[in-house]
Amino acid sequence: RGCVASPKPDKVPFAPYIEMVPRGDLTRELRNRGMGMWTFHTRIFWSEMPNVTFETRVQGTKTTNIVHTPVGSVSSWARTHMTRKISRGRANLREGMIKSVEDYDPVIFMIEDEVFHQDYAVYDWLNRDLGGDGHVRAASGMGPPYSSAYGYYGLGTPDGMSNYVYHQLDHPDHFAKLLEAIERRNERLFPLLANCPAEVICLGGVNGQYGPKQYEEYELPWYKKWAPLFHEKGKIVYPHAHSSH
Repeated sequence: RGCVASPKPDKVPFAPYIEMVPRGDLTRELRNRGMGMWTFHTRIFWSEMPNVTFETRVQGTKTTNIVHTPVGSVSSWARTHMTRKISRGRANLREGMIKSVEDYDPVIFMIEDEVFHQDYAVYDWLNRDLGGDGHVRAASGMGPPYSSAYGYYGLGTPDGMSNYVYHQLDHPDHFAKLLEAIERRNERLFPLLANCPAEVICLGGVNGQYGPKQYEEYELPWYKKWAPLFHEKGKIVYPHAHSSH
């Protein structure tokens, strides 16, 4: 009562990521019948860390990445050349950078050291290639600090989730400093992102690694803070979301 019904759409939108669409007769038939396409992760910036060095060691299918900073080093490692992920240039991460309290200072230094530069060339080329067949999705690469922090503990790794959860309780001061550093990086990046030519920007995500309480405390205020900046620039912003089940 008192609500105006939304108009019924003329069709259900169907637009998978380009990287997930098979090639050949099936694709042509689907596109002729109205299927659209999205780019997966299109960056409109590049970044550098002038005071950080990176070292990579490869032993068989194990690739170890070591980050050296003036305040210490951290490492992560992944399995490569395994499963279908290799076709998309991905690795199977097995251990994240933050495993103990000693890892916070190097990770925070690395975050604070990152400098961003705009680069619209990739967007321009993809936009021309897609034409009217799809849409270029610009990815920020960052989201709310609370959910973004999970990546430093090892997203999807055997101990990543437990480290992420227990460190919040056992080392709250260190965890808080990590979130503050991530937000300062957002503050450097997002004005640049808001002025990019892309119409649609993926901002953050909902991945099922926390509950409603954490979402209301950490995530929702963050979206309320940043969404107006992008709306003022005429952007459509949305979070990536998928079920954890």
